Amino acid sequence: MYEIKRLDILSTARITAIISLVVSLIPFMVYLLVFLGEFVFSSRSYYRGFIPALIGLIMVPVGGVVVGFLIGLLIAWLYNLIAPHFGGIKLDLGLVKEKIDKE
Repeated sequence: MYEIKRLDILSTARITAIISLVVSLIPFMVYLLVFLGEFVFSSRSYYRGFIPALIGLIMVPVGGVVVGFLIGLLIAWLYNLIAPHFGGIKLDLGLVKEKIDKE
């Protein structure tokens, strides 16, 4: 049985930022479809909300990355603060035997 004593704060933040980016791509795609549909099928000759919609479209994934990074920083910092007092996450790692093909 192994125990995670501490987490590297920046690597944890980087991983949570990447996960948040992937998760934020789902609302990004929905927002993109709504944005394009409104722009293409608008009966007006101009689209008053083009710039705000474009800014919102860009902010969805960017905001997801920033929030994910900050949450990763906070969680890793709290884990490193609390783990020494209550014990870290325990892992039971098993060795997997791989079949080696002989050529």
